[in-house]
Amino acid sequence: MKSLKILVLIAVALTFANSNLVFADLTPNEIVAQFNGLEGGAGWSFNTTLNATLGNSERLFSTTAGAVNGRTPLLSAYTSGAYGTSPNIAAFYTLCANPDLTIPYNTVTGYAKLNYNAATGATRNVSGDALTVGAAWLYSQYAQGTLAGFRYTSQGNIPGSNRYADAQLLHTTINLLMTGTAAQVNAAASTNKFVQALLQANSSAAYWTGTYNANQRYQEIGDFTVLVMNLTSGPNGTGTQYQDMLYVARAGYGTDPGGVPEPATLMLWTLGSLGVVGLGYCRKRAKQS
Repeated sequence: MKSLKILVLIAVALTFANSNLVFADLTPNEIVAQFNGLEGGAGWSFNTTLNATLGNSERLFSTTAGAVNGRTPLLSAYTSGAYGTSPNIAAFYTLCANPDLTIPYNTVTGYAKLNYNAATGATRNVSGDALTVGAAWLYSQYAQGTLAGFRYTSQGNIPGSNRYADAQLLHTTINLLMTGTAAQVNAAASTNKFVQALLQANSSAAYWTGTYNANQRYQEIGDFTVLVMNLTSGPNGTGTQYQDMLYVARAGYGTDPGGVPEPATLMLWTLGSLGVVGLGYCRKRAKQS
């Protein structure tokens, strides 16, 4: 009996230790609910910065001081390579998802809400253009610092630099994928390195221009969901409409056979194992008696 108690204590300790090492990613629905529910449902209060080190297509977002209890959606957001790739960052870099609107050339505060149709998983800018699979893939790669051909650090981020030029080209490519045809994407492949990267991964331009479903796990994108942030100067979509930007977060889709098990799953495994061990122990004791 003493040995069984020791075994139980060890198994329980291991279970709680494992539960601190792994976690279940939020589903896209949960990510949107958390994000849009900030500030009492007004949306996420943000700061965005544009200065001499950033191009108009590339922005640095962070939380404002007024975030309720310090809660922000940034625990899931990623930033680009030169600035680190951590799921626990205080700010992140993003790109425009709408060519028709602008954010003023200074530090701007406002509110953001994720555009999301729970039924279809579509996410759109204020012009109604849907995020496409290709645009989502390019941004997810950029945000993780792994986009091939993007010069994250070369010559700094000032106008005329390699990074500035790449950010402009990436912005142009994302808008082409959201508003253009498959034929136009194919035509751009001769001069656009980001389109070339897409077509190397999948030669079908029609695939990349198809509407992205944030509820679906794509092999190319992995365990991430990409969404459009609609930005305004006031809470809950009021005030001046700013340019839409992109947002990426780790997501759990429940369909990845290689995923990390949740703590609850680990607990069930442990309890099941204990039951088998306990049954064997009881049978052994019964035979001895």
